[in-house]
Amino acid sequence: MTITKRINITLIFFSLLIISIIVFAIIPLFQAIGNNSKEVVVQKQKMALLEIESVSLKENESSMKSSQQFMEEVGKLFIDSEVPLEFINFLEDVSQECQINTEILPSFEKNTEKDVWPYSTFQLVSSGYFFNFLKLLEKLENSPYLIDVQNMNISRVGAQEEGGLTNIKASFAIKVFVK
Repeated sequence: MTITKRINITLIFFSLLIISIIVFAIIPLFQAIGNNSKEVVVQKQKMALLEIESVSLKENESSMKSSQQFMEEVGKLFIDSEVPLEFINFLEDVSQECQINTEILPSFEKNTEKDVWPYSTFQLVSSGYFFNFLKLLEKLENSPYLIDVQNMNISRVGAQEEGGLTNIKASFAIKVFVK
């Protein structure tokens, strides 16, 4: 073999070696680098979204605390359906404060499907002066409970006294929304 033939064979061998290195090593390396850089960009976007969500959650945390306090306040508007003792004590206290004799009778009215919220009803039979009765109704209206006064019957008992005071007897039902 001549030198030129050896040089040509060596050149062909090294050319094939360089091409195979390029094909089997460098190109896959660049492809892997490209894929990894795309993955890095995706991960950075995910991190940015997580940071935004974290900031949003921190902002919402304070509003959730105020919402929780609001929900606790709303919960106090409803009476306990199982043991309405606190509400009955409230009715007795208001009656004494307004100087009205009141008898409290639970009513067993059933909630219907068209009712949005569950409720209990109480039948109240009161007697006393008319103006004191008006005070009682005002206190019930401004009470810390959700109350709906229904079926009110008022009648005068006896003659009008001095000073324009009239003794009355009132019977009415109140619907109180429960938890």
